[in-house]
Amino acid sequence: MADIRSLDGEALIASDHVEGNVIAILARLGNEREAVKRILARIAACEPQRRAEALRELMLLAGLRAVAPVIKQETEQMPILNDIMDHPVLGPERKRGIEIGLERGREEGREEGREEGRGEGERLIVLRQIGRRFGPVSAVVRARIEALYEPELIQIARRLLDARSLEELLN
Repeated sequence: MADIRSLDGEALIASDHVEGNVIAILARLGNEREAVKRILARIAACEPQRRAEALRELMLLAGLRAVAPVIKQETEQMPILNDIMDHPVLGPERKRGIEIGLERGREEGREEGREEGRGEGERLIVLRQIGRRFGPVSAVVRARIEALYEPELIQIARRLLDARSLEELLN
């Protein structure tokens, strides 16, 4: 058994097969930056679908050897086709607009969730206070409170302090 890091990557880089070029990133490389340039040039010469696939494979393997920063620097300095620059590590500027939109959507979702949570919490408190003040809350009263919009719920909460009966509170 041999450790691939001990093997000379030059034979793999010299291969006519892009698969071999990609695997070379795991082998011993004399000049890492020069090897990356040669591998990227081979990938850039592939058809678009194979190019995207090879780039994904290269980035996966590069992550095992912490070579991704070198690959990123080299792709910024060479004219590589859009498929490569669309990669999330290599082309974050293009992805930034999408990422900003996704983050904005996530934040809006979180805010909606917080609002729903606050509303449910307010309803729970009002129901507990009604139960404490007027006794067990029936399913009909519970359903009525749960159906209230926020302004109506706030009015009920305010009237709860002064109401003499459940009927007075709800009317």
